[in-house]
Amino acid sequence: MSQQAIFRSVLDQLRQLGYGDGLLREGWRFKDWFSTPSEAMSEFTADAAAFGRLPFGHDNACFAVVITRNSTGPDPISRYRSLGAPLAFEITPNQVLLWIVRAENANRTRPTAIAPDELNATFASHVDDWSPAAMLRAKNIVPGPRIRQPDFIDLGLMPALEEHMREKLDPLLREIFFAAMKTYQIHKSTQPNPGKLFRLVFRVLAGKVMTDRQMPSFQRFATSPNPNELLAAVNSHFGDQPHLIADAATRQVVVDRFWSAFSLDDISASVLSLIWENTLVDDEVRQAVGLYGTPTSVARYMADRIKIDQVTDEEERP
Repeated sequence: MSQQAIFRSVLDQLRQLGYGDGLLREGWRFKDWFSTPSEAMSEFTADAAAFGRLPFGHDNACFAVVITRNSTGPDPISRYRSLGAPLAFEITPNQVLLWIVRAENANRTRPTAIAPDELNATFASHVDDWSPAAMLRAKNIVPGPRIRQPDFIDLGLMPALEEHMREKLDPLLREIFFAAMKTYQIHKSTQPNPGKLFRLVFRVLAGKVMTDRQMPSFQRFATSPNPNELLAAVNSHFGDQPHLIADAATRQVVVDRFWSAFSLDDISASVLSLIWENTLVDDEVRQAVGLYGTPTSVARYMADRIKIDQVTDEEERP
């Protein structure tokens, strides 16, 4: 069997597990969030990536599929950490290597070798563990006294990835916040209300994320959105009308800075929560603005228990 035929066989097996209907994407590009904060982010490409649900992101990536083309050293999988998939299939010329994708740069765990004629039996024996629902539960829930810790994934991968995302976004948000503050001071000759400015920046951030993730009601904002129309769409999505800075120039500079930055298509709600709870927030601001975060593990457990991953229509989401 040729290497390309082995690759296609693995994709067929993933579709049979439930990764059909658009959940399996070939040539999937993603950013290198594990680069240092001072480094420009590179982009990597997985030959294929399987996701547990829409919209796609690191939080619901389940498998990477990688074709070996050249000698890549003892650990060819570390560069795929930023995808967020806990397992990776490496397609070599004569076999498939199953890797656990770990948070650390050097993967010290040897992969499991699977012969091409063993693929059917291997996938059949892992139906309960490798289905989309099972993989999402395994990667997103911190184990407790009554929750079995899965032995086939690295539970440190997601927290490490999300912390790197926050570190990358933190300088951008600070730059935008202070640019907005300066713009307001110039136009109003006074200091802006910090709570209103804080919420404005994060409402536009939410709009940027939903636009980059191509949510249907935000696709019209892909280029040069009108700030008021964008904020109205965000408010409609969340079902509220928070008090935001109303100055037109301030709103415009926040939108312009976000839309000239890098894509946020793989940012999840849990990363937004980390940013909301930590960026530009000290104890004084936290008390003044009223920020009291829910631990990520608790939020993920609640989301799993209410089966939010089974809701596909964005209008039906809470």
